Formats: sequence, C-alpha cells, structure tokens
Amino acid sequence: MGIITKLFSSRQHAPRRVTPSSVSTMEDSGKTFSSEEEEASYWKDLAMTYKQRAENTQEELREFQEGSREYEAELETQLQQIETRNRDLLSENNRLRLELETIKDKFETQHSEGYRQISALEDDLAQTKAIKDQLQKYIRELEQANDDLERAKRATIMSLEDFEQRLNQAIERNAFLESELDEKENLLESVQRLKDEARDLRQELAVQQKQEKPRTPMPSVVEADRTDIAVQATGSVPSTPVAHRGPGASLNTPGTFRRGPDDSTGGTPLTPAARISALNIVGDLLRKVGFVISSCLLFVLLGEAFDLLLEPLLALFQGLHRAGKVLQLLLGIRELKCGLNTVPGLQQIHLYLLNEQMKALKL
Repeated sequence: MGIITKLFSSRQHAPRRVTPSSVSTMEDSGKTFSSEEEEASYWKDLAMTYKQRAENTQEELREFQEGSREYEAELETQLQQIETRNRDLLSENNRLRLELETIKDKFETQHSEGYRQISALEDDLAQTKAIKDQLQKYIRELEQANDDLERAKRATIMSLEDFEQRLNQAIERNAFLESELDEKENLLESVQRLKDEARDLRQELAVQQKQEKPRTPMPSVVEADRTDIAVQATGSVPSTPVAHRGPGASLNTPGTFRRGPDDSTGGTPLTPAARISALNIVGDLLRKVGFVISSCLLFVLLGEAFDLLLEPLLALFQGLHRAGKVLQLLLGIRELKCGLNTVPGLQQIHLYLLNEQMKALKL
C-alpha cells in the first residue's frame, strides 16, 4: 500500500502539461469575431472539443484507476509473496547462521583436534625416524659384525682343518710309534728269551764240552780277543732289519725248537742244568762265529786266501747241528748279509750257510 500511495501522490503533484487547446484558448481570448453567430459557433465547437477531450480524459482516468487497482492488487500479492519469502529467508538465514555457528564450532573443534593429532603424528614420525636411523645403524653394525664373524669363521675353519691335518698326522705318527713300541717290546722279549736260551745252552754246552773231547783246537789268546771283538761288532748291528725280515727268516721262540734223533736224551726235555750248559755252548759258538766272520772280512780285505776259513766254519756248523739251533746262531750272519754281499767271495759263504741251515732243520 505504501508503494501505491506514493505512486498516486507523485501523479497528483506532477506538473500539468500545457496542451495546444490551452494555448489556442489563450489565443482565442484575444480573437475578434465579425458576428455573434460566428463567435457562438466558434465557442460551441470549442466546447464540444473540450467535452470530447474531457470524456477521453475521464475514460483514461477510469482505465488508469482500473489499471492502478489491478496493479495495486498485483503489487499487494507480490508484496505478500515477497514478505512471506522474506520471512522464510529470514528464518532460513537464522537457521543457516545457527548452522554456521555450529559448523564453526565443529570446525574449530576438529581443527584443534586435527592440530593435536598432526602434532602427535609429527612427534611419532620424528620418533619413528630416530628409531629407523638407530635400526639402520644397528643393522650396519650387525652386518659388519657378521662379516667379521664370517672372516673369523673362515679363519677358524682353516685353523681347524690345519689342526685336524696335524692331529691326523700326529695320530698316524703315534700309531707308527705305538707299532714300533710294540715291535720293540716284542723284540725285547725275544731278545730276553734268546738271552735266557743262550745262557741255558751255554751251560749245557759247557757241561757237554767237559764230558767230550774237543774236536777242534782251542783258540789262542789272540783268537779269543778277536772273538770278543767280533761278538761286540755282531752285537752292535742294528736290530731294525729283523723287524723287516720275511716269515722264513723270523725268529723262533725257544719253546719251538726240538732236538734231533742224535740227542743223548732221546727226545725228552732237558734239565735246567743241561739247558744252561747248552746255552753256554751256544754262546761260545756265537763268539766263534763272530770271530770267523770278522776274520773273513779281514782276509778278504787284505787279499789273503779265503778258502782256508771254510774248514773252521764246517767244524762249527757240525757242532751246532746237534743242538738244533742253527737259525738262532746264524742270526748275526743274516744281519750282516746286507753289508757282506758287496764283498767278493762272500756269496759262497752265504749259500753254504743256507745249505747248512736246511741240513740242520732236517736233522
């Protein structure tokens, strides 16, 4: 209503327009007529013109009023709609303001919470980076330690292999030494048995020599000295070749010998006294054999006749046949074989000794 009232007031207070009729009226007021009829017709025509103009103006006024009313109604409707919409918009604005305040509060809360979370995550990230750096450093140290351990392991394995090799060598050497010690003990036992047997045979031989006449002349003092020297030389021969002899040349124990059919006891075991005398005889014969061997070497080296020595050897062998100890008595000769084979003429002695050994075994 306020808008329409302002519209009409503006129309009422608007300045009146100067129309041509008003101008003509002002001009007509100073016009002169020739007659009254002419003036009356003139004023009638002018009145009709004004009347028509008034009717037209009223018609325009009615139309304008109707249009104004319609326009006012339309404006009222629009105003109501606008006011309703304005109220709705105001309520919507208030609601949106409330929502905005709520959203602002939520945003502030979420922003502060997000800031705290970001700060906490940054702290966690810094700690994680520090832990990662420490772990990488620890991994590098572990890798370096692992490399050191691998190098130490390889060195230890090499040392262990070297130690095992040396240990195996030491074990083999100990085994050889143990075998040599066993052989040495066996040889010592055999030597001790042979010594006992030789002592018994020497005593038996002394007793037998007292009962029987000697078939060979007794050696002189010089020959006895030479015999002692030969026995010492024979005793100084190393015993290592004995360990390497074959089965045929191995030593027989005293218990394995048997007496021949020519024995005075008729195959019965000897008494201790007879055994001692026999060992004494064997010892004397060994000394004589050593003397003969040394004499052989001297004669060969000096170029003298070697055939003269065969008869004493035959006499010694014949005396030893009855005792059945040819193999033991010729032990020194077999030990000296390696050194005597290079001397010219000693091959005959060696063959002859082998033949005599076979004859003694047959007896």
